[in-house]
Amino acid sequence: MCQAPHRLLPQLTSTTVFRLRRLQRRTQIKQLLEQTTQTERAQLNVLAIKLERLLFRQFPRDYGYLTNEALGLKLRHIVKDILTAKQQTPTMVAK
Repeated sequence: MCQAPHRLLPQLTSTTVFRLRRLQRRTQIKQLLEQTTQTERAQLNVLAIKLERLLFRQFPRDYGYLTNEALGLKLRHIVKDILTAKQQTPTMVAK
């Protein structure tokens, strides 16, 4: 028999809630990417997984719900860090 939602929530472990939040974040990232680019769905899924992983590593305490604006700012921060790190690394010159 179906239970009311408020009775189901206490049964969820913290790990399950954590995984659900990360899955929601991944879906939110994918939706933001779909709005801005015309890329295949499979590529967007892979990119969303990678960005979510980077987001979690850089901001581990912020795994709750974020608005689209806040998520966009954090993703811009991550991309900016990646681009500046890539520019600062010296390239190897072949002899």
